[in-house]
Amino acid sequence: MASDSVVWKCGSCDECFYDLQILASHKCIGNDGTVLNESCIKQLEVQSYDCTDLSNSNDQVQDIGSLNIIDGPDITELPYTSTPFHKPTIISIKKNSEFKRHQKGKRSIVWTYFTALDEKKAMCCICQKVISYCGTPTNLVYHLSRYHPIEGDVVKSKQANNIKYQYLSNKLPKPCASEKKKTRTQTISLLPQVTLENSSSLTIVTKKPNVTEKIVEMLLVDMLPVSILEGNGFKSLINSLESSYKMPTVKEFFIDHIPKKYYVEFKKVQSLLKDSEKVHTSIELWTGYNDQNFLTVSSHFVTSDFQYKHYALSTVPVHDKNPEHLMTSIVTCISNWNLSMDVLCIVIDGSDTMEKTAQLTGWTVEKCFAHTLDDIIKVSLSSPELNALFAKCRNIIKFLRSNESAKQLLLEAQMHDKNLKMQHAQNQSFDINAALDIKYPLKVKKDHPNEWISTFYMLQRIATLKEVLIKLLSNFSSSVEMLTQTDWTAIDETISLLKAFEAVTLELCSEPYQFGSKVIPVALGLDALINNCNTLSLSFIEKVRKDILFSLRKRLGKIEHDLMLSMATILDPRFKNIAFQSEVAVEAAITQLTTEASKQVSNDSMMDHSLDKDSRDITTCTDSLWEGFERKATPKKAPSKTEEVISSEIKNYLEESLLDRKKNPFMWWKTQGQAQFPILAKLARKFLCIPATSIPPERVFLKKGRIFSEKRRLIKPKYIDQFVFLNMNID
Repeated sequence: MASDSVVWKCGSCDECFYDLQILASHKCIGNDGTVLNESCIKQLEVQSYDCTDLSNSNDQVQDIGSLNIIDGPDITELPYTSTPFHKPTIISIKKNSEFKRHQKGKRSIVWTYFTALDEKKAMCCICQKVISYCGTPTNLVYHLSRYHPIEGDVVKSKQANNIKYQYLSNKLPKPCASEKKKTRTQTISLLPQVTLENSSSLTIVTKKPNVTEKIVEMLLVDMLPVSILEGNGFKSLINSLESSYKMPTVKEFFIDHIPKKYYVEFKKVQSLLKDSEKVHTSIELWTGYNDQNFLTVSSHFVTSDFQYKHYALSTVPVHDKNPEHLMTSIVTCISNWNLSMDVLCIVIDGSDTMEKTAQLTGWTVEKCFAHTLDDIIKVSLSSPELNALFAKCRNIIKFLRSNESAKQLLLEAQMHDKNLKMQHAQNQSFDINAALDIKYPLKVKKDHPNEWISTFYMLQRIATLKEVLIKLLSNFSSSVEMLTQTDWTAIDETISLLKAFEAVTLELCSEPYQFGSKVIPVALGLDALINNCNTLSLSFIEKVRKDILFSLRKRLGKIEHDLMLSMATILDPRFKNIAFQSEVAVEAAITQLTTEASKQVSNDSMMDHSLDKDSRDITTCTDSLWEGFERKATPKKAPSKTEEVISSEIKNYLEESLLDRKKNPFMWWKTQGQAQFPILAKLARKFLCIPATSIPPERVFLKKGRIFSEKRRLIKPKYIDQFVFLNMNID
């Protein structure tokens, strides 16, 4: 192209510009968000003209802020090409050298995003807004930070690095003579010179964290209402920690700081989704502010380096729970992220409404394992006999918590009971809902009616304090109903039944999300535990056990034959085919895996064929002459060759020893499996990341879920999308 002094012409609208950056952001290109690169230049047929050819033009622009378009002189030939050109439409600028002078000396990184119009005005190349500046680019940096936060962060970090380099360069030893020749002439530092002889020991002062960013992070992580910022106690706390800090107003948090955080995280999630092979989505329908319904869509995928990721994508209000309306909302959310062709399955909570909605989408549907277990337990524990037992236990706990005399006697009795104290020290009881470790002496626990796990811990604590409670309650027989021997037996047998479900809960809640590959072995193990618990003496507890076993086999009895979950289980190096009880299910899963692998190989070969076709398009006519002959002469590959390779790879993979159950399966595929089994590795990226639950399991079973839901209900609908997105995605 021409030298520094050129006029750029847009081939789309024939408008000419002095600066390429202005051309890249003008009306033909800037509105649709595209970027002017080499292909765009070629597509728009941008032509450059040497500014020295404009000297014959007599028309001048009086005001640089309002550029005039005029006709220039005839140009029949350019210095770098012999092709004749018609008379172009150009921009004549008063004193080109004066305009160029505004471009000189702009060495700050901020001028990457701005073009100087004169000594007091510059135009943003991103949004085309004209900004006033006076000597220093402070206003320009503020504009980037306010309206283009990503670019603003780049500018600030570059400026900080430049200042740090200038400061430290004065403290480093001077280079030798040979090195001076290789290095550029050092610029004069504006900071004072410090020599090693007269300088004191260098004290490194750590940079204080951005207080505003930390406040925003606190609001989002803990899902706190923004009204907390207006409290006098919070203001006093901030003032004691950082007296010089001026806290933004609530309005500034909503229109500036939270949207900026959302924009940064949005771009991060968007870039990671582009690196995914396939995506699985989970759907949550929940009730929020003023009993308004909302729908949250989340994504689960594996990156190219086998990193499992899960992000909330969108949260939208639901005004009608009709399945057709819900289906439209789900499809719209997924389409807005350009994931319609990448979704393999959706995971729902299992309700009738969501099941009908998921079937309308046309994608493969998986039911939430946590919600299924929770429903089974709640239905099975609703027998009249158990409800009467639970009510009696709750009355005893209410009495012990309200009567100060009984509460004090309970603590004193435990201190004198050496056997109980020794038993507690040896067998430390565990409560997944407890925020702190359980200390001695013990207190009675109150349950929540909608959380069966809290009822389990209530019964477990009562059984632990059995001997102490029998002696203590005999002194208050007129105030509270005593537990009979049948009641104590029912408590022990109910605990033995629920112990298996507690183990499953602990397994599921050990991670934010569990993989679908764990559903089959956990379901089969739970069935075995409940089936073996057959030494119950009370008839109504035995009936509860049979009801649980019947519900498990009705809702999870065919879980092995779920192709999506069975393929995920086989691709998990911790389980493979060992986790199955049915050989038929294993054969069906392997057959489906072979089919999916064949499709994968076929897609890869089609991509390679497309690349070969592109390379053959530039062959000579002589090569094309013999193309038909060469195609017939080349022997065809046996069609079964691919299936043999796939079958051999699957066989060798299944013969490998199992991975330790507590290790990460994706790390194994990244470090070992990808090299040994390349075809299966691609399938592992697709199927192994299927979530076992539609939401984090702790929000189904534990007290944390109830607290989270109560906090989420306080967020107003117009802010809920950004709050939920950042709460679930922020690191």
